[in-house]
Amino acid sequence: MTAQEVVIDQALARLATDSYYEFVKQAFAVLEPETQYLDNFHVQYLCNTVQSMVERVGRREPKKRNLIINIPPRAMKSVITTICIVPWAWIHFPHLKFIASSYSAALSLEHSSKARRIIESPWYKRHWGDRYQLQGDENQKSNYENTRMGRRTAVSTGGTVIGKGADIIIMDDPQDPKGVRSDVDRQKTIEFFDNTLSTRLNDTVSGTFLLVQQRLHDKDLTGYLLKKDGEGEEKWQHICLPAELSEDVKPARLAAYYVKGLMFPKRFHPIFIGEQMTRLGSAQYAGQYQQRPAPIGGNIIKGTWFRRFSHKDLPEKFTIDFYSDTAYTDKSENDPNGIMAYTVIGGFVYILGSSIMHKEFTEFCSHLEKWTLAIGRDTKSRVRVEPKASGKSIVQVLKRIPGLNIIEAATPIG
Repeated sequence: MTAQEVVIDQALARLATDSYYEFVKQAFAVLEPETQYLDNFHVQYLCNTVQSMVERVGRREPKKRNLIINIPPRAMKSVITTICIVPWAWIHFPHLKFIASSYSAALSLEHSSKARRIIESPWYKRHWGDRYQLQGDENQKSNYENTRMGRRTAVSTGGTVIGKGADIIIMDDPQDPKGVRSDVDRQKTIEFFDNTLSTRLNDTVSGTFLLVQQRLHDKDLTGYLLKKDGEGEEKWQHICLPAELSEDVKPARLAAYYVKGLMFPKRFHPIFIGEQMTRLGSAQYAGQYQQRPAPIGGNIIKGTWFRRFSHKDLPEKFTIDFYSDTAYTDKSENDPNGIMAYTVIGGFVYILGSSIMHKEFTEFCSHLEKWTLAIGRDTKSRVRVEPKASGKSIVQVLKRIPGLNIIEAATPIG
């Protein structure tokens, strides 16, 4: 290299040392020398999040939450969370130990080999080769150690990690997409975390779990952990980045970075999205790309069955009826209460409005009375309540209110 090239090379190395985001961009050329790197806001955001996690663990500071990332495939999720993380972390904290798991041994080994390829590259050795070396007797595809006591162990879901502990445990696509519809396969993934990985942290105060996956089922590992442990200020920080803008973006402020409703327009452009929806079908697309395991179009009730209407299509006078599906509590992790306003004219059902909310029993009864009246309930209206959860009790209470024609509906079947 010329003197000028040396200066530029060293300056770039200093940037990569200080910034995991810069490291990932430069390391991409080592991993994919023939592929053009495509930058996007989510790369920087995820890199900064991972960097903060690594630095906290490296300093042995207590954690507040573990981390879940849900993101579409081919959005650099493994590069950021599983491959580049160890080479960069060892620049600063070569003592850190990692366990990285995926649904198959082949995928786990591929991630492990790519991480080692970075460490053994001329680029990496030139700038950080003096900080540690890989141990010759512990330099395997599935397990390698460095001379500063750091270690990276690769394992597949259901594999053995006896005698191995870690400071950071990574679960990258722990569920095989082919087995996602199998209760047995999903339970195997959950039990591997509960019974094996959850016991492998070296330090339970500072050690961290990182789960990154595309959503495949509402009862996959992400769904299980969020339902069991909670998110928000509880045990899991939840980052969710659907390919198309939706209310599921987490944190919500990241929605401002979507371009024309697209998370990664250079890769997930409208033509590609259309092709994937056709190829995968609504259910698979909704999970893998929208991070919403239940499809937008519906599994049983299809969105295409519905048409829009204006109120001028309705007669001047008609009776509005209501249907209510109730829940037990106001907790957001449980199913919500729902009320639908509708009328039937000429064999067609016209849905006039709906109200969905999490409320306790007494609050819901008051809400139902006021909301149905506001939308047009009269003495001819019937309010059907599904007889499950708190439904029977609601019927008994609301029957006492004059002018409120409460009916216990038949339990839906099929």
